[in-house]
Amino acid sequence: MTLELLMDKTALKNTRTIAATINAFVLLSSLVASILVAFSVNAEPNRPALALALSFFLGIALSALAYLRHRLRTFNPTLYRILQLEGVLTIEPVGDHRRYHYIRRQRIRATHDDLRLIELREHWTGKGSRDSLTVKCIRPTDAKLMNGEVPEEDGRVHRWVYPTRPLGRGECVDVEVHQIHIDDVEAQRPYFRQGGGRYDTDAIYVKVRFPVGRDTRRRLEHWAPFTAQPAHPNHRL
Repeated sequence: MTLELLMDKTALKNTRTIAATINAFVLLSSLVASILVAFSVNAEPNRPALALALSFFLGIALSALAYLRHRLRTFNPTLYRILQLEGVLTIEPVGDHRRYHYIRRQRIRATHDDLRLIELREHWTGKGSRDSLTVKCIRPTDAKLMNGEVPEEDGRVHRWVYPTRPLGRGECVDVEVHQIHIDDVEAQRPYFRQGGGRYDTDAIYVKVRFPVGRDTRRRLEHWAPFTAQPAHPNHRL
């Protein structure tokens, strides 16, 4: 958790931005070098020195790209992988507003030793009174929920599940969190998104449940058509 807070510092965010820019520049340079190598070999077969020099530059560029990617993963590590993620949202009308019962289930596998915190980052539109929000950790049964409560600059509320013991590399655990909130201050927008964030995720399932009535059918016009898309190249729906 200390590393997470450190990586959120403005200076380090700017450093990661600069590193990403360098990363893109190196990649572009590598592509240009590859084209030049191909051109020099095919169009100028009598100039092997130029082809050799460009090949050397290409090797340096690819090595730098691999090194930068390795350093970025070192400074901003992901300590686990999400094997399966399921988000279930149940909507119930309560007078002139609605109650939202959200269930997040995920099975994770530790990719490093000493994994102690499983991260949860939720962002909801609308607003509700403070006493209308309840968040509980269902699984693991002996786990502790660490609740940030207040939305940060990115609009998300950060929470963590502590299994009460460190997990070893390769160890799997099921995490389930239930949240109930009401949009009795400001109506929530008809929008629901579920994803693994910065964590590689093998499978994602999304369910939305609501009672069908006259008013609900009218509101469904804002929801349909529903399209689910992966949020990461490694994600599968």
